[in-house]
Amino acid sequence: MLRENQSITAAQIEPFLDALDAKSPATTETHRRTLRPFFEYATARGLSRFTRQDIRDYRDALQAKNLSAATIGSYMSSVRKFFAYLELSNLHDDVSKYVRSVQTDGTHKKKSFFSEDEVATLLQSIPTDDEKGKRNYAMIYLSVTTGLLGIEMSRAKIEDLKILDGKPVLYVQGKGCQDKNNYVLLPEKVLERIEAYLAERETAPDDAALFSSLRGKEPREALKPREIRNCIKACIMQSGIKGAEDKSVQSLRHTAALIALKHQEGIEDVNRHMRHKTIESTYVYMEHAEKLSNTCSHTVAHAIATANPDLSSPKNQKAPP
Repeated sequence: MLRENQSITAAQIEPFLDALDAKSPATTETHRRTLRPFFEYATARGLSRFTRQDIRDYRDALQAKNLSAATIGSYMSSVRKFFAYLELSNLHDDVSKYVRSVQTDGTHKKKSFFSEDEVATLLQSIPTDDEKGKRNYAMIYLSVTTGLLGIEMSRAKIEDLKILDGKPVLYVQGKGCQDKNNYVLLPEKVLERIEAYLAERETAPDDAALFSSLRGKEPREALKPREIRNCIKACIMQSGIKGAEDKSVQSLRHTAALIALKHQEGIEDVNRHMRHKTIESTYVYMEHAEKLSNTCSHTVAHAIATANPDLSSPKNQKAPP
């Protein structure tokens, strides 16, 4: 224990972020954003020196807001790293130790998927008679087949399209990575859509962004990850797919893994395809695939209907006398 804890305010956030060995600016910004609610909570209660109970109370206050377990976990992770930094800096005891986060069901967070039919409907709903439509079609087709994230598509350049051992590939810089040291195989039909889009940008140099804005002369500015998410979300919302409001570019990535597993691709092959760091991340999708193929509820319903054929079709029935 320190002899005396110092008064802690939001002014300590920036020194903490400077000392943080973050992989990317996005990680730094995430910690900055997720620490703000903690100091808003502390300021409202006049807290500047903290106890372990204060941290537990903050966690409970987050739960009371009906935030998802993943969101609360993100907020609490930043708080733990912040107090670990304070203790190492001899500013305040790490009172976040041993404070449990909320429990999850093991799948981290709810995942939304597209069925094969929904993917086809989505693609067919995109008009491709102009550059914008060709671009959006190519981005969606690329994401749902290769599992690319918005940030990976944002970082891609035309020159990252290569031929490797006779096969078309796209080199990618993954989330948290500094180099484009990985690649995805491009199905022929996906490559055709990318080439159709690039034909609209015939003056674009090789070092230009693969997916760019529609403004200005070449080389144009790359679409930012948020812009890619917004473009794809707009296409989803306009497609008429049921439950479109719950689906996003992340859903396309989830769908790539789920469809591969449903069609009997091996778990290790899907792990490499999705570029997961651990096999456990891929097993989450395996669990979803197995649940979706589970026929137990249909078996039970069939057995009950067989025992009483009158239950096979909905109709009004009177209460027994």
